[in-house]
Amino acid sequence: MVLSGPSHGEAGGWLAGGAFCAIVVPALLIATATGGDRTALVVMFSSVFLAEYLAPAVGMGLGLDPIRAIAMTISVTFGICLSITGVLCFVGASSKKVAKFLASVQKKMEKYPKFMKYGPAANFLFIIMLGMYIAPGVSFLVGWSRARSAAFMLAGIATVTTLIAAATLGIIKLFFA
Repeated sequence: MVLSGPSHGEAGGWLAGGAFCAIVVPALLIATATGGDRTALVVMFSSVFLAEYLAPAVGMGLGLDPIRAIAMTISVTFGICLSITGVLCFVGASSKKVAKFLASVQKKMEKYPKFMKYGPAANFLFIIMLGMYIAPGVSFLVGWSRARSAAFMLAGIATVTTLIAAATLGIIKLFFA
């Protein structure tokens, strides 16, 4: 389904801004309200944009407790994914060339109903392998359900972030020693 018209473009803008405000800002507020070194929190928050899933290791290396480091990383990463999706919705609705391109891609995807039905589950792997900047674009391009795609992206983010934190703490070494 191609997004068109001003209402979808506005919705994309609201999604992008709302994702940032509703997910990223509370993560920072909760993290600072529960105590801890504010400099470490800002460095960890910034590391999510650069190191993505290695951010819990950065946070724990700076002295943050693992739960706070994991929660902040998941929250900020998911906020970034939703923001990217919102920007893509806005661009897809406001540009006729982009809308035409999306329509052609989605028309080709209609030939593969199983891919369209089970494709959002692939976001679990895409978010891990391709990262938080590419996976929302792939999902948006092929026209997968945004809610299902977001759920699988969140599951992938939570899984890889928790595994990185466990590896940082040495818990994974216990299973392979």
